[in-house]
Amino acid sequence: MIEVIQYKKEHAYSIFQNNMRERELGITKDFDEFATGWEVSGPAYTIIIDGSIVFCGGVILTGWNRGEAWTLMSDLFYKYPKSCYKICKNQLNEVIKEHGLKRVQAVIDVDFEDGVRFAEHLGFEKEGLLRAYGPDSEDMLMYSRRIQ
Repeated sequence: MIEVIQYKKEHAYSIFQNNMRERELGITKDFDEFATGWEVSGPAYTIIIDGSIVFCGGVILTGWNRGEAWTLMSDLFYKYPKSCYKICKNQLNEVIKEHGLKRVQAVIDVDFEDGVRFAEHLGFEKEGLLRAYGPDSEDMLMYSRRIQ
């Protein structure tokens, strides 16, 4: 059974407890700030499959009809990629339409190939390299989706 519900910061903690990749990114000390910010900064959702939190994502509304997409994937995402992609695409399109967005961008760690594939699957295009942009000064990639 698949459920799509409104995101709550507790959902992020559920994923974080078992997701070593996020810990490796160095966001441990700032995680509460991120998780809380995602809940209050724009539309966000959680995908639950068979009672387990699989994915959290949303768009932080930044003004000027712009948004910053974010995602948090559990290891279970890889068990249900097609379902997650379909839901994410629908959710993103709905947010774009509802808020009249003209641009949505996402920042992705240069070493996170699955994140790059995910963004490209959702229609994002690579814009460039952001040197020393990450929380531990790691290089990141800027992706965006321009809406006509």
